[in-house]
Order: sequence, then structure tokens, then C-alpha cells
Amino acid sequence: GLGYVGLPLAVALAKPFAVVGIDVDESRIAGLRGGVDRTGEIAPEVLAKSRLTLSSDAEAGRGADLMIAEGYTVERPVKFHLDWATLKRRLPEIAPKRLMLTHMSPEMIAHPPEGYIAAEDGLVLAL
Repeated sequence: GLGYVGLPLAVALAKPFAVVGIDVDESRIAGLRGGVDRTGEIAPEVLAKSRLTLSSDAEAGRGADLMIAEGYTVERPVKFHLDWATLKRRLPEIAPKRLMLTHMSPEMIAHPPEGYIAAEDGLVLAL
């Protein structure tokens, strides 16, 4: 998603890399395309200059070298958060080469599923 963490990360990574920012909320994508970040994290002039590609379609990221997503819980839905079970169901259609999960709750950390890189302070990835 392109919330208060995802959008700044996507904008920063879009400086040196081709980045597709995906949020299932179509109104969020429309607002960002219009230069409006309702979280107030990114100024309109920064959005206007960004090379970030925006989409509400998860398949827009198909085959990405790296997908960065939230994995807040294992399968328990929490409003405004993505759970591993939901993401795992969608992975075959997105098919990223590598998956990194961020913003994991204590529940997720205690029961880590396989198939992803866990984001942590100081982690360095070669892209």
C-alpha cells in the first residue's frame, strides 16, 4: 500500500529505480495522480517530479525484482493493514522475484512463514 510508510519509500526508491507503487484503494491512486497525498508525507511538487508509476492493480507489479509489502499479521485481518494470508493468496498473480515484508506485528515475528525476506534495521539488498 501507499500509506504513510509505503508512499515515501516508493518515492525515494523511484529516484534510482523503476518503481510501481500499488494501493488497492482506487481513490488513493486518483488522489496521488492529482498531486494530493492525504497523509501529508509527500509534498505535491515532489509527487509531480517523481518517476513513480501508480496503480490500483496488483498485477502491475508482476515479475518485479523486489516487492516490498507489509505483513502485519499471519492471517488475522486488521483494518488498514495487510496480512500474510491475503498477500500469499495473491503472490502467484504478482510473481515477484523476491518479497520483503515490513511492519510485522509481534504475532507475525513469532510465527514467521517461509518465502520472504524480513525487513530489519541495517539490512542491505543488492538490486
